[in-house]
Amino acid sequence: MYPFLCNKFWKGIFTIPNRTLKDTKIHTFQYKIINRIINCNENPTKWKIKNNSECRRCNRIKTIEYMFYCCDVTVFFVKQLENCLKTVFDLCVSLSPVDFLFGIPCTYKRSFSRLHLLNYIILQAKYFIYRSHGKHDIFFLDFLV
Repeated sequence: MYPFLCNKFWKGIFTIPNRTLKDTKIHTFQYKIINRIINCNENPTKWKIKNNSECRRCNRIKTIEYMFYCCDVTVFFVKQLENCLKTVFDLCVSLSPVDFLFGIPCTYKRSFSRLHLLNYIILQAKYFIYRSHGKHDIFFLDFLV
């Protein structure tokens, strides 16, 4: 699905959950995203478990990309998150869809402690979105804390 991502990038992506946190529930969650087996409306429809793959809120097909980056509610939440990162942690980031879906792999150019913090926050935010998607009309950052 993401042919533009090189093998070196994937190696870094697969190590992010283990390097970032110890919660195996969120490790499993992230690996399901990476392997495209997470339960969004699109997959149960493919697996013939559900008849409808549309989001109840906006009637668009609910894919992994849609749920974690394209949905209006998620876009609003990610913008709040970016503002919070800038205000609280002095991290000026603009998260691309790939950064938000997979995390940001460590390279020699980046500060590891800040990068681990950023990846931890991204993982927690995605898990919050996954648990909350379809339950709320809008996500606010105070739900996450």
